[in-house]
Amino acid sequence: MIDMHSHFFPLITQQEAAAVAAWLAGRHAAGTRWAELAVLYRINAQAPGALARACADLDIPFVHYS
Repeated sequence: MIDMHSHFFPLITQQEAAAVAAWLAGRHAAGTRWAELAVLYRINAQAPGALARACADLDIPFVHYS
């Protein structure tokens, strides 16, 4: 079953990106498949890099579509 909860995290700093990655890791640890998790954000030059690094730190698969 897909968890339909909505969460908003403005990705401005590496610390905020790490918080998003930790949330994703927690959802996955609770049984949510990676394919059921996604992060959407507005165009922000540092968001993809910060989030990609935070996800890599926790071995979270990351794909960036533009």
